[in-house]
Amino acid sequence: MAKTEILFVFILILMSTMGYSMAGNAGYFWQISDLHMDQNYSIRGDSKHMCHGNMSNSTISPYGNYNCDAPWDLIKDTISAMKFFHPTPDFILWTGDIMPHLPDKDVTWSEVFSGLFNATNQMLKTFPGHILLPVIGNHDVHPANLFPETGFDEVYVNYLTKAKWGNLIPNDQHVNFVKGGYYVKKIDNQLQIIVMNTNIYLSHNKEKPKSEDPGGQLQWLKDQLISAKINSYKVIITAHAPPGYFERNPIEPFLVSPYSEKFVQLVIDYADVILTQVYGHTHTDTFRLFMDSHGVVRSHGFIAPSVSPLKITATNGINPSIRLYSYDVAENMVLDYEQYYLNISDVTGSGYWNRDKYERANVELPWKLLYTATELYGVNNLNLLSLYHVYLDISTNRELFEKYYLYNVAGVKTESCSETCHRIHICAITELTKTDMDKCMNFHHFSTSPAYTVKPTDGHSRPVPANRKLISRQMRFVILGVALGLFIMLIIMTVIASVFCVRRKFSTGFRYQKHNVLQ
Repeated sequence: MAKTEILFVFILILMSTMGYSMAGNAGYFWQISDLHMDQNYSIRGDSKHMCHGNMSNSTISPYGNYNCDAPWDLIKDTISAMKFFHPTPDFILWTGDIMPHLPDKDVTWSEVFSGLFNATNQMLKTFPGHILLPVIGNHDVHPANLFPETGFDEVYVNYLTKAKWGNLIPNDQHVNFVKGGYYVKKIDNQLQIIVMNTNIYLSHNKEKPKSEDPGGQLQWLKDQLISAKINSYKVIITAHAPPGYFERNPIEPFLVSPYSEKFVQLVIDYADVILTQVYGHTHTDTFRLFMDSHGVVRSHGFIAPSVSPLKITATNGINPSIRLYSYDVAENMVLDYEQYYLNISDVTGSGYWNRDKYERANVELPWKLLYTATELYGVNNLNLLSLYHVYLDISTNRELFEKYYLYNVAGVKTESCSETCHRIHICAITELTKTDMDKCMNFHHFSTSPAYTVKPTDGHSRPVPANRKLISRQMRFVILGVALGLFIMLIIMTVIASVFCVRRKFSTGFRYQKHNVLQ
């Protein structure tokens, strides 16, 4: 075979595998969020009162109930499922709210730290030697939602000692953690995880901060991002509460002004070093797009659903969930994620517990893959452009949105989503401040039947009303396929022409000369 022919075959093989070239560089990490472990959960309890008490006619499953937080058996099985599906993650992001939704009078600091200790110990027993990065949630304090700006040092110290987090958080970061519950962890020379405490900015914080930068956290974040830029590594930002609104009940933003705006601006200013952002708190499955003042998308964040099945609204329960991400630091992107879930309705029968003896059966719970993000949304990866297209598609494609809406609560069928409901979900993805959300919901840049174009910028811009419809994803694939086919045909014709010319020029003696060399 001639050298040009070998080169041609190599080119074809290379082109055919380009779409999969990143798979070999993939790393993996787990996210587990909002366990809300209730140590007082009882299978004899009253489902109308958080599954507490001792009722002789109780039929509550030991694995959970949509009216209650997570029992210990569910917590253990959830962590075991993580081990089963992927036992060797690069790290685990544990994005807060380990403690249950209980009245403040029913909880003590001792119970908080014993609960944190038990859950941490179970994680470490299941994943010994792995990097576990805990995040403080708004229910991981007593009273819940109380994060004073000063005088909280002793509490943060107790997380390090009584909750067993001292060995999880780097020693050189203890001073930052004691100052405000934040820290950074180096994964390798290419990646660091920035763990923030956004609870102090919460609208529901019972003691609102008054200084420009409580605990110095925002300046510290800026310093970390500048360092990443100077030293050419990427970061993942993780926190419990995200900026923006709850898409199923958008009464007020999660984070108050001006701290929310300052945080978002830092994300936008240093977006080139941020691989992604990872949050919990909402108990639902959604994402965020961070846009600058010109409407250009600069960064994105993922919000994962909870382990706790407790109803997040009057009608919406949720199935316990865990998420496995794949990522590529060199390409600065999330490649994909797999969303796993346990259908609570499937584990209430006698096959999973003995009702007469009030004890669980010795069987494995049926954890399943709910969906894979790239397959669900028809994208090749979850980089900024891909996630922007997902946003456009669920804005205009009602059938796809209905799937998003179902998976938003991990497969629990709920009431139908009206046009207003649809609009709220779409607005919540991009509108992170009260001003922007109000404009979005007042239809300032959404038409009744949204049709969008993209501004000709160097980024990916906010969708705006247009008189022409966005080209469908199917048509984009057709156009891309035709263009790629023409490109390949051009290469083939060029190579064939080159081979023909070479053979014609050396038609006398070339083969024999080659044969003689081999002798």
